[in-house]
Amino acid sequence: MTAYRSALEVRTREQLPQDWATTQNNLGLALRDQAARIEGTKGAELLAQAVTAHRSALEVYSAEAFPLDHERTEKHLKECESLLTQAKLKLNKVEQQ
Repeated sequence: MTAYRSALEVRTREQLPQDWATTQNNLGLALRDQAARIEGTKGAELLAQAVTAHRSALEVYSAEAFPLDHERTEKHLKECESLLTQAKLKLNKVEQQ
């Protein structure tokens, strides 16, 4: 994740929007993968960051300009949102016990 975050300092949205969006999407995937290995609050936080990264990528990947990238990123976003919902439900169950 550090490498992707560093890349975003160079691949700025203003100067390299497609590269920035690709890096945001890849960051989201890396965060999702790390969250899969971590339970509890930290895992949910990583998933929330993944959702944010994918939403950021969609700011550039419009359906009209980049239909394939848009579709792929939408799929990743929906998956991360679903995983985040599941993680929050698990956290709520643990807190209620």
